[in-house]
Amino acid sequence: MSAVLKFAVVGHPNEGKSSVVSTLAEDDTVPVSAFPGETVRCASYPVKIDGEEIIDFIDTPGFQNPVQMKEWMQAHGEDGEALMQAFIAAHKDQPDYHHDVELLRPIAEGAGIIYIVDGSRPVRAPDRAEMEILRDTGRTRMAIINSKEADAAHLDEWKLAFSQHFNAYRVFNAHHASYRERIDLLESLKGVNPDWQPVMERVIETYKHDWQMRTEHAADILAELLDKNMTCQQEKRVASQREARELQPKMLEAFRAKLSKNERRAHRRIRKLFKHTLFKTALDEAGILQEDLFSKQTWHLLGLERNQLVAASAIAGAASGLGMDALMAGSSLGLWAAGGAAIGAASAFFGGERAAHSIGKSRFGIGRLLGGSKVQVGPVHNPQFYFILLDRGLLYVDSIIHWAHGRRSEGVLLSSESGEKKGYVSGFSEEARRCCSQHMKALRKGNRQELEARRAAVQAMLVEVIQACSRR
Repeated sequence: MSAVLKFAVVGHPNEGKSSVVSTLAEDDTVPVSAFPGETVRCASYPVKIDGEEIIDFIDTPGFQNPVQMKEWMQAHGEDGEALMQAFIAAHKDQPDYHHDVELLRPIAEGAGIIYIVDGSRPVRAPDRAEMEILRDTGRTRMAIINSKEADAAHLDEWKLAFSQHFNAYRVFNAHHASYRERIDLLESLKGVNPDWQPVMERVIETYKHDWQMRTEHAADILAELLDKNMTCQQEKRVASQREARELQPKMLEAFRAKLSKNERRAHRRIRKLFKHTLFKTALDEAGILQEDLFSKQTWHLLGLERNQLVAASAIAGAASGLGMDALMAGSSLGLWAAGGAAIGAASAFFGGERAAHSIGKSRFGIGRLLGGSKVQVGPVHNPQFYFILLDRGLLYVDSIIHWAHGRRSEGVLLSSESGEKKGYVSGFSEEARRCCSQHMKALRKGNRQELEARRAAVQAMLVEVIQACSRR
């Protein structure tokens, strides 16, 4: 790209400038504070894709003396760049005007203007002075009504003021803006200045292509997690059946920890993929994703309905020894059947019918004695576990792609209080559930060629689901 478009994001203190910059640049390193005056110097936040800078947003200090600035500029009778340079030269050493001088610098150097206001309050005299100053710079400018509150009582008043001073305006919520809304804003910027159009068209196409790549990568991460957790197994050598029985609870605990660790690692990769680097979680303690992977609430709220699960199990040929209670199990997942007679839900969960018979013969509650020397736990053959993993993964992607970078508060993704099924998979079409079940069946059979084909089908289906989520 021959030139990088730069935009100075300006406005009154505490109107949400930094939040807008953070969201547009997808950069959660931008300092955002509820206290006015947090930004004291201009800071550049370029957007880079594949190492190339495609657009640059400049966070600026808020206006401090707009009325006095306007009076000074009117008295000097200049306009455009000469007016800005004259003001900077006259006030650069005056502490009271430090913020005003600082915000004008990138505009004097040629940056376009994005003016931010809080639409929940009325237009005031200082706002009018700011708009007149920005108009007199002669730079191309767009106004954004940052809807920090639901109150739109003053919206018409702001629109009238903008029509007199700006080339265009938009309503934009920096705390909740989706990918689609960011693209819409860039489309508006493209139309503000004909000279910007070729560059902005490339910026927008680059954004869209990058988002498509991220969507496909997220689907790949989820498919990889399904492969990894549905085929995971652990084994240990033992000298006797007594040692095997003593190992049972430790191996179970380690096995569940491994599955949970794989899930957390996949979620971290998704978070990084969508450029969330600072916050540790976008969910509070009431969210379902904060529940343990094996908790009763998780299995109650996510996954398939009972009738859907029966059909999925039939297609997958899974859960041969499980009754419906085991398929829909809560925190125990059927793991804790006692003694050597544990042939039902527990053994089938960790290996199906063949494992159940082996367990029965060896009198171990969980695991399999192989050749008298090894105990094996896994792989999981309960089909509901597959759908639970998938549901949690899709919910995490949903939370990440709708978590604007300018947002710093926590939020609830799904409350654990309601009793009905939530998430995505219970709403899947019959075709989508069949696609998952066939993938699950291929995982059990272990035929590499078939597995690659079934995984590719699941991944393509997940891309469509995530794309639909992005458009919300």
